Parts: sequence; C-alpha cells; structure tokens
Amino acid sequence: MRVAHLVIEKGISPSRIIVVTFTTKAAGEMKKRLLKLIGERNTHRLLIGTFHAICSRLLHKYPALAGLDPNFTICEPDQCKQIISQIKKDKKIDLSDFTRKDMEPGAILGIISKAKSQGEDEYMFERYYADDFKRKDIVKIYFAYEAELKRQNMVDFDNLLMKCCVLLRNKNNVLADIKSILVDEYQDTNVVQYDLIKLMMLQKNDKTITIVGDPDQSIFGWRSAEPKNFGKMAKEYAKTCAMKLERNYRSTGLIIDAAMHVIKQDKNRIDKVLYTNNPKGIPMSLIKTQNSETEAEFVATEIKKALRNSKGLIRYKDIAILMRMNFISRQFETTFRHSKIPFTMVGGDRFFDRIEIKDITSYLSFAYNPKNTTAFTRIINVPKRGIGQVTLNKIMDENAADKESLLYTLKKIIQRRTCASFTGAVLGKLRHFIDIILHIRALIDEKKSVADILSYIYTATEYQKHLKDKHHQDWQSRWENLGELLSIAKKTDETSAELNAQFDKEDGINSQDATVVEPVEVEPVQPEPGVEKEDNNETKQSDDEDDVLDLTSIKQEIKTEPGIESNIKEEFKNVKIEDPEFDPRNFGLNDDLKEEKKDFKEPKNSKEPKESKENNDDKDDEPKNFGTDDMDPIAEFLEYCSLCSNQKELEEAEGGGGKVTIATMHAAKGKSE
Repeated sequence: MRVAHLVIEKGISPSRIIVVTFTTKAAGEMKKRLLKLIGERNTHRLLIGTFHAICSRLLHKYPALAGLDPNFTICEPDQCKQIISQIKKDKKIDLSDFTRKDMEPGAILGIISKAKSQGEDEYMFERYYADDFKRKDIVKIYFAYEAELKRQNMVDFDNLLMKCCVLLRNKNNVLADIKSILVDEYQDTNVVQYDLIKLMMLQKNDKTITIVGDPDQSIFGWRSAEPKNFGKMAKEYAKTCAMKLERNYRSTGLIIDAAMHVIKQDKNRIDKVLYTNNPKGIPMSLIKTQNSETEAEFVATEIKKALRNSKGLIRYKDIAILMRMNFISRQFETTFRHSKIPFTMVGGDRFFDRIEIKDITSYLSFAYNPKNTTAFTRIINVPKRGIGQVTLNKIMDENAADKESLLYTLKKIIQRRTCASFTGAVLGKLRHFIDIILHIRALIDEKKSVADILSYIYTATEYQKHLKDKHHQDWQSRWENLGELLSIAKKTDETSAELNAQFDKEDGINSQDATVVEPVEVEPVQPEPGVEKEDNNETKQSDDEDDVLDLTSIKQEIKTEPGIESNIKEEFKNVKIEDPEFDPRNFGLNDDLKEEKKDFKEPKNSKEPKESKENNDDKDDEPKNFGTDDMDPIAEFLEYCSLCSNQKELEEAEGGGGKVTIATMHAAKGKSE
C-alpha cells in the first residue's frame, strides 16, 4: 500500500523506489500484490528484492569500485566449505592439529560469517583476534579464504553486502535518482545491513526511508540479527516517526493472549499490546506423548481427521509442522510416508541444491566465470572422463603459476605449452571438455537465451545418459528436475523479453508474442477418501489478495481511492504515535522531498528518469538506472539459482491439493512472509 501511495499519490517514478524484502519469496508475493495496485509495467520498474539480490545488482553495475571483475559469480555455502577444506589441507599455512584435523569447515565458515555480519573484514578480525588462542587459526584461514575467493572471482553471500558497502563508500551517486527506500522485516537486519541502509541514505539526493518490522518476531539472533537497530534508526534519523500497528488480523483471541503471555517475559522488549477483533477461537492443546514415534503418529491421525471433518475446507497445504531442530523431522517423514500423507521439507533437499541442478548450473557458471575452480572441479568428471586427482593437481599447479583464468591454463595444456606433461588420452578428454565450455561462451557472446544454452549443455554432455548410468533407480525424476530448470530458464527469458518490449514500445507488449512454456508433468496427489475434490477452475487467490484494490484505472487527479482512504483511517485508529506532531493522514513523503506536482503519467519512449540536477555537472559519472531490463541474463539466472533458496519447494507445496509443510521455525519464517 505504501509503494502504491508513493507511485500514484506522490507521483514518484517506480524506477526511483527501492523495496527491500527478507526473502525472495516475500519479494514475489509483494510483486503479485503490486501488480493489482500499480499495474505490471510500474511493478517491473521497481527495484525490489532481498538485500543480497539488490547488492548483487549494484555490484554488477560497478564491479571495479568494489574490487571485483565484471563476471563474478556467487560462492554458495557448500562451495565455501570446499574452499575451507582445501585451506585446512594446505601445509604452507601454519595451523594447530586441532584446527586442521578436528574443526569442521562449516564451523569455521560460521565464525567467519558471523564476523562479516558484524562488519569485520579479515584485517579488522586480525586486529581483534590475532593474539586470541582460540581464534588465531581462524584469522589465518580468513585471510586465505578471502584470497581464494578473489582468485576465483567469486563472492560469498556475506561479501555481497560488505562489497556493496565498499561500493557505496567509493561512489556517492550510485543511487542519486532514488527518492524512497522501503525495508520490510527490519527486525531481522544485522550490523552490515544497517550500514547498507545508512550508506544508501547518504547517497546524493534527498530521499525518505520507511522501515516495517516487529521486534517481537526477531528470531534470527543466531544469524547476527540486531533488534537494537530500531533504536539506532530513531536516534540517527531526524524527524523519525514511529507507528505501532497493534491489531492482528490473522489469529484468534486465544492465540494472541498466549503469544502475549510469552512475549512479555522479555523485560527489554519495545512495549506494545497486541489485540484482535477475531473470535476467541478453539483452545490450544498441549499434548505429551511417550516418544517421537507416537508423537508423529498422533499428528498424522489429527491431520487425517481435520481433512475428513472439514469436508474439503482444509487441505494438506493448509497444515504445517513446526520444529525446533531439523533432526526431529525424520520420524515425521517416516510416519507420513507410511500414512500416505504428502509433505514437503522446507530447508531440506532444496531444488537448486540437487546434484543434477548443481551439475548443469556449474557448467554455466564456469563458462561465465572461467576463474571459478570450484565449479571446474565439480564438472570435470561429469560425465565421467577419467581425470584423476594427480592430473587435477597438476592442472591446479599450472594455473597457480599462470595467475590467469583456469580456461587459459587448460588451453595452454592442450597446446602443449606447459612444463608439466600430460598423456595423449588426458589431452583428448580435456580438449573435448574445453570445446563444450568454449561453445557455451560463444552462445553467451551471441546473447542466446539461457534456455537455449542449458539445452546445449544437456545435449553436449549427454547428461541424460549420465543420469541413467549413475542414478539408474531415479534417473527419470532427476531428468524431470532438469526439465523444470529449463522451464524456469524459459520463464526468466520471457520475463526479460517482455520487460524490454515494455520499455521499447509505448503501449507495452503483445501477449500473443510470448512463448508458452509447458510445465514438467508431475503426478497429482490423490485426495484422501471422503475429501471433496478441489475445483481446478476455481480462482486461486489468498484472502489477502481478494482484499487488494486495483488502482491502475484510477484517474491521476483523484487524490485517494475511497476504499483505500477508509482502510487507512480504520487502521490508524489503532496506531500509537510516538511523535505527537505526526499526522497519520499525511503519511506520505514530506513536502520538501515531494517531486514537482503534476499529473502522474508514465514517460513514453524513456527507460530512465530525467537527469537530476546533481548530475549535470558530471555527466561522465552519471549513475545508471537499475531497472530489470539491463541485467546480464546469465548473471541474473545464476543469481536466481543461488539466492532463491527453497522457493521451488514452497511453490510445489502450495500447488493443487498441496502438501503438508514440515519446517523448523526459522525456515518457516521465510515461508510465512
């Protein structure tokens, strides 16, 4: 609603608004609602996404100012652990026996990640812990880890944020055209994310910031979330207005009362009182069982009872099992399979973490970024090529001496321009591998679609045969997963093409020109006996979406649509204002930051807003527009695969009759938003 208000009421161009969400799924849900409020074209012009996605976008625009090469790729957690494992084995680094033999790579990565979340790079970490007996080995690994990331032209998730801070410090007009920044789930921000917000606000041009969050929902302290950021915001930003939205629309009265009873135990919390106008509801039950097996059986019985007694009103996708720890899920999985209850694990075997998906995306990643040795070591024997560890070590030694990309070294090897000797058989296998990579790079240079490039990789590597040979029991389901990956790529390509067409044409796109993507066929889940079958033609919208008003047809001279105004007034009746001078009826931008008043119209034949006065004196240093039409499609697709996390599993769970969701409370936090 706030974004729609800025676009329609205040006349702010969507390309001048940044919206930060906590999860990729939350960004998707927000876009769906904004489509109804401000239309497709306006929605696509917003810069909306997670901190990591937005930082990736900015870094791809100005990589050199953050010390990166243009075609950098994201190092995912499993790859980070592999790098740390290799560092532990390096005898040139003086490490204790305990660190080298007993410390798990994941534990070391966790310490480094926590330091980065607090804004500590390797040099700052060294100043703090060089003399600390427990941390001095981590200091050495931290330095080696960062050096290896740089060598491979990669950044981990934490570095996306830290490097973006470096970028914004080095260039103060990157966001000169931005007028408003909105941040959702603010209670989950850490120190670096708060610094990012500050640096965004310090960029040239006056702008406003709106944050939304609930300190009582801060459950990511283990990931360095900092609820104190609320207090810092109020102190560091002049004229900050705080509004408490205390009415709950989703829960029953008993649930609200129980939640308040627990939350009030925190004596340091920001005081607020929750209430609801909903009925008291059914009392909660506290059930104690003898063991985990009877617990799972009880839950399975209750699920079937709920489906049967509701006569179709409750479906599998309406039910969730929340746990404290992942290992608890094992008994539920076993019992649900025995009871034929469909379920999905949030945070379990994620779609983009599956072997076959990683193999194919690693081919694309190595072709895009030939310094990515982690991707190379994964795919050099996929399919099997008989390149042994001794040969790999020789290749890596040659590459270390070259100080060039790994592809450069491989070309030297097959041209016999190296000191090391390789057998004719090995050279032949390497030549075939290089031919595939070079062809992929040629397709990228020719700007072929991501879907076309993936199709080539499937064919050139004979990956279907590889699946049949290595995974003969479930090769078909794995092949179907690759079909789904292709569908995702096609949809990405189509979205980019549609957006480009929207900016190139006055009246948007012709929907008849779009390519129809056939989804991978998945066997539907059979409904439980006695449960009414869902009507497939029924419009699938959430209750929240039904309440969203379509503002796209409102004439610009109308100040506010009556329905929206009444909703806002109704909500503000229950708002406590910490600033006594704040008038909730004027919750838009301050007058001194409001753009020149005029009837709001979309600019024709224009991709970027008009040049601001701040930039007239320095046209060569003009900031670039960060619309969704100018992103490198390969970088965008690889970024999507890295950042979207478990989104695919959530979509599968919500489709059709759906599946019961099993998740830890931390993983479910991302789903609920």
